[in-house]
Amino acid sequence: DIFFRKGAFCFDFYIRYLHLMTRVNSYSPVALVRAALDIVKFTLDMRRFATSSLGVRALSEKLGVPVLFKHNPRPDARFWRNRDYSDALACAPPAFIATGWHDIMLEGSLRDYSSVVEAHGLDHARLLVGPWHHLESILSLTAFRTLLRSSIDFLQERVGLLDPAEQEWQGAPAGPG
Repeated sequence: DIFFRKGAFCFDFYIRYLHLMTRVNSYSPVALVRAALDIVKFTLDMRRFATSSLGVRALSEKLGVPVLFKHNPRPDARFWRNRDYSDALACAPPAFIATGWHDIMLEGSLRDYSSVVEAHGLDHARLLVGPWHHLESILSLTAFRTLLRSSIDFLQERVGLLDPAEQEWQGAPAGPG
């Protein structure tokens, strides 16, 4: 998991990720350069303020990061248990899971793929692992095209697509499933 490494909560990654997700609202090259500079400043501020702040709330206030939920670093806490969807595997729809070799979500994506295949068999899921990192999947035209084409192919094979000219479903076996 990206927030827990070897049983330890990755607070520094968590606070940087939260900052990035609440601050970056454009993926233009200029906005990304600004975001990169901002994250460097943010990291320096975090190091400086971490020694003088008592608690996550005080640190978040000094850094200007909103407190979106009660911070709880224990993996067995209710906050994290409410984000465990493993009981839904029994009724999981066909899944196309895409990640990158340098993606921060690689381990979780591989784990999700293995779980779906274990529960439903090989033809219930498809895995695509490309030579990109997490944001590159939307920033790189090559990566985006690969993901989009693979997603459409998977949907065509598993569900079928509506042919607008004929107003009929084309390509699906007997329907979704």
